[in-house]
Amino acid sequence: AIGLQTSSSPEGPWKDEGLVVKTREHDKLNAIDANPVLDAEGNPRMVYGSFFGGIYITPLDPLTGKLKESGYGKNIAARDRATEDGAVEGPYIVYNPMFRKYYLFVSYDSLFEDYNVRVARSDSITGPYVDMNGHDMADTSYLPQYEIGNKVLGGYRFSEGEGWVAPGHNSVLKDGADYYIVHHARGETDKSWPYLHVRKILWTAEGWPVVSPERYAGEKEQDIPKRLLSGNWERIVIRQEVDGQVEAEPLRLEDGGRATSGSLEGHWSFDGKRTLTMDWSDTSEGTKEELLLLPSWDWELGRHTLIFTGMNEKGISIWGKRISD
Repeated sequence: AIGLQTSSSPEGPWKDEGLVVKTREHDKLNAIDANPVLDAEGNPRMVYGSFFGGIYITPLDPLTGKLKESGYGKNIAARDRATEDGAVEGPYIVYNPMFRKYYLFVSYDSLFEDYNVRVARSDSITGPYVDMNGHDMADTSYLPQYEIGNKVLGGYRFSEGEGWVAPGHNSVLKDGADYYIVHHARGETDKSWPYLHVRKILWTAEGWPVVSPERYAGEKEQDIPKRLLSGNWERIVIRQEVDGQVEAEPLRLEDGGRATSGSLEGHWSFDGKRTLTMDWSDTSEGTKEELLLLPSWDWELGRHTLIFTGMNEKGISIWGKRISD
């Protein structure tokens, strides 16, 4: 059940306004994880729903905060089975006026083991929400792990320091022109303890959100000198099909533009400002990566560093961190 309380101050006191929506055991959805959201014209809606039955959106009465229409609303995201490996929950919608798009963030899978965050976007707040490959998040014919949603956050581990598992159930904070993703995650050595993470969101030229591989530490977007790019990095590919952690792989950027990472060999180029482009020889995961550079705090090594975050032409998220010259 989702209820409503009101107050003239964020600190309270709060008045109980009663029930907004309730579901029962055999209903087609689960009435939790409420996210009230305004569309670009200021009209209030609520996106909600969890685990089985999918995600729904419904208009709210601006005077009462209750549902404006009877029923559950419109289904905008779903998966094909009501199990932990078929879960979709924790919806959050944000509007980006620069791209005139609505972005739906949802979490997949088990919050204890392999939670991950997927994103799709729409021209309308009520959908349809499609990923970079044009797949509708409400279409259950796609394989849930492999074929649906831009996976922007999942379990990972750099070569040194503790990694993280099951990051998810996010919110998005818009602070002026800056965007941040707020979510919980579990340390790999003791998954019983969840922690709060805040990470910077950057936006690709095509208007897709990508997430920093390091937790936020006050960094600002800025132009990066080219001389800082060559050297040894670590690269993480946030593969859709991987349950749990993804391990970092070595990445070497040479002064002449040559790039190597494991069995991959290719070239890198730089726009002179903030975008690093990787061109690899043909791989099944895509050959071209648009990567956004950002100064960052290295939480694993306790020092300043450079990171990149972006995606390839197939919508697979790519992370990186500079290690040494």
